[in-house]
Amino acid sequence: MLKRPRKVTSSATLEQVSEASLHEWIARTLPAGKAGLLPVGDDCAAIPTGGKFVHLLTTDAVMEGTHFPPTADPRAVGRFAANVNFSDLAAKGGRPVALLGAMLVPAETPLRWAQQVIIGLEEASRLAGTHLLGGDSKRSENRGVVPIAVGEADARYLMPISGAMPGDLLATTGTTGRGSSAFLAWKEESLSEKEALGVLLNIRPRLREGYALSTTATATTDTSDGLLAAVDHLCRASGVSAHLREDWVPYDPLALKVAKALDLPLEKVAYLGGDYELLTAFPRASFDATLKNVVRAGGHLCVIGSVGEKGESYFEDKEGHTRPLPNVGWDSFSRG
Repeated sequence: MLKRPRKVTSSATLEQVSEASLHEWIARTLPAGKAGLLPVGDDCAAIPTGGKFVHLLTTDAVMEGTHFPPTADPRAVGRFAANVNFSDLAAKGGRPVALLGAMLVPAETPLRWAQQVIIGLEEASRLAGTHLLGGDSKRSENRGVVPIAVGEADARYLMPISGAMPGDLLATTGTTGRGSSAFLAWKEESLSEKEALGVLLNIRPRLREGYALSTTATATTDTSDGLLAAVDHLCRASGVSAHLREDWVPYDPLALKVAKALDLPLEKVAYLGGDYELLTAFPRASFDATLKNVVRAGGHLCVIGSVGEKGESYFEDKEGHTRPLPNVGWDSFSRG
């Protein structure tokens, strides 16, 4: 369950206050939170280069036991770790230009495991148009891969998460619930580990779609923590609310199947994270141009609602009844 940000005190634990609370404290504390090209807590940081382009920097760790099991194919783990970071670049319309990768491993880890992770990092980098340039390795109690992705973007079209405006449309580039439903099906043994990991670790960062959105979108973020978590993050950063249509949400067929098989409410299956699509806001007047650009890039775009003035975000059904958005999504420090 996603926890709303709470006030951070020195005696609190991360589990008590949530990941979002820590990030909000960082944004208030660091100078970059007040003066950066992109707000602290956005998918990337941006550094001016002196011209019309900026460098994008992001780092997103994947850990054994949290993001992948010990039995996962290490090459797939490497590809996954790289693509998770490239997804952040995609959310700012960025083009990958380099990847670094730190590896945290116990000393008894087989050499082949480390080699295959590195091969996977390079494979994903090559598909994204760049290469793995180096990194570091350290002894650790648990396995983890911590890439740093470097990208390039036009400073005029960064799509900051804080840029959504009342009246904008909200849309996503793909379905909702693919990753989380595969995870739940695996845990409940409705899918084999091989089938589930084939879904969970095989993600495609929406780089082309992000670039296509960049000329019209006011705000964009990826949905790695779940669609509703992304909506909540974007609304808090922008000082707005979201008005979503339940019947417009593009639920993944696997989420529908798993919810039925496990006899669970769909929202407890479809919003837990792991999708790595893009959530974007753009002016209504730009709908035709935005859709055309994304389709031309080989992608899809599904409108799921609109942006309202600051206030409570809600779902609306076909009959016009509304209810608050469910508080569901991924939190790194939550026991759930």
